[in-house]
Amino acid sequence: MPDETTARELNRLYWESDLSVSDIADRLDISRRALYDGIEPLPAGRPCPECGTELVFRNRTAAENREAECPECGHETTLENGDERSSRPMASAPAGEEPLRRRSVPAPGTGPVLGTAFLTGLVVGALATSLFHRR
Repeated sequence: MPDETTARELNRLYWESDLSVSDIADRLDISRRALYDGIEPLPAGRPCPECGTELVFRNRTAAENREAECPECGHETTLENGDERSSRPMASAPAGEEPLRRRSVPAPGTGPVLGTAFLTGLVVGALATSLFHRR
């Protein structure tokens, strides 16, 4: 288990940057197992409908998919659009280091919308090219 300073930096890098787990572990000179053991769940900003305890995101994937769970009773739920997700405040980078790029969590539904727009663009481009080459 990392010491308190390392644990604080581990969570700052894990939740507030785009660094990979391997990059974070290398930067902090800890194992990936120690990194995963040191991750503190991110508060989801919403109470559990079963017991009232604040829901949390256990990891980045859960946060990106908005899959929250209750640390007290184990209730799991997927947060809908408009459900606010709290985040830890962005800590300043240690002296001499450049600030981190903020990790963004995409809004639900943006993947399919962007994918559909991309495919539509490809089809329109292919049709336009086909019509252009016929003349």
